[in-house]
Amino acid sequence: MKKEIDNTFTELPKFLFTFVAPIIANGKKYNNIREWDKDKMIGENIIIINPASVEKFKVIVKESALQKNPFFPYHDNLNNGIPVPKTEMYGEKIQETDKSIKMDLWDKNHKIHWIGWILKSWIIRMIKL
Repeated sequence: MKKEIDNTFTELPKFLFTFVAPIIANGKKYNNIREWDKDKMIGENIIIINPASVEKFKVIVKESALQKNPFFPYHDNLNNGIPVPKTEMYGEKIQETDKSIKMDLWDKNHKIHWIGWILKSWIIRMIKL
């Protein structure tokens, strides 16, 4: 069961605190919602309840996704200036639009972690694991 709540209010609904399952809040994993520092809620918040049901992917991206381009400031605008670290990464989708996917990704050895937006046109292959 995957539920997403786009939270634009200042107080979380009380029912959320009844969940004992793991969550992902704003891209960071927690054992349960009580561990999340809700005092730091600012603006839009994305909460995924029971992320064990979230699909895992192997993502292969073009070399252009690894580089910053001054003529196309995609990474500067959406990824705090940090491009995708490697062409082959593993992880899960956090959010998706018609042209981009926000992903929580790791390299094969779990040494490099990256969360950010990837243009769909940069994706060579996305394999569901």
